[in-house]
Formats: sequence, structure tokens, C-alpha cells
Amino acid sequence: ANIDFRNFWLRSIGNFTVCDRPERTPDHESWSGSLYWDEGDHVVRLADHWTGQFGVGPIKECKWYLLDSERTLPNVDVVARCNYEDLLMIKKKTMKKRKKWKKRKK
Repeated sequence: ANIDFRNFWLRSIGNFTVCDRPERTPDHESWSGSLYWDEGDHVVRLADHWTGQFGVGPIKECKWYLLDSERTLPNVDVVARCNYEDLLMIKKKTMKKRKKWKKRKK
């Protein structure tokens, strides 16, 4: 499946690099206040939380790492980008539930 702006936030993993903030209105704002821009072949994200930094775990069901981590401080917004082709989908863990079969009484 191709990854693009419509689905990149569904269990993806990727490395983001610091970039300039686009000079237009964001295409999406998350409940946490992160801003997102669709730039055709890549996504730009403005956020103060990145996977693996300052105790932050996965973001929703995603793992988005900031490669230029020395440039971040706690609670400071960073603008970074990742090419859609560099994002990988994380396979959803599925647990097989064993059905318990009850013997029917005749």
C-alpha cells in the first residue's frame, strides 16, 4: 500500500529531519496541537514531542524519530519532514483468540 497524507499516521515508523516551516496554513492540526502539512512527496510536522525523546513513546500508534535530536529541548516546537516513501507501516499485532467449543448436550 502506498503511504501518503491520508494514511501516514496509521501505525507508521519514520525518521524526520529538521526543515523550515511551510509558509501556508497547515493541512491538519492534531488533538495535541501538532501541525501537519502535505507537501506532495513528504509530510512536514511541527511538534514538541518525538518518539524516544524525553520519555516520549509511540505517538498514537506511530514511531516518529527526530534525527536532529540535539536541536530539541523539552516542550520546544520543532519542524521536521519525512518523505512518504521513507515511511514504513507497522504491522498490526494480531492475537489469535482461541474459541472455546462447548460440547452440546444431546
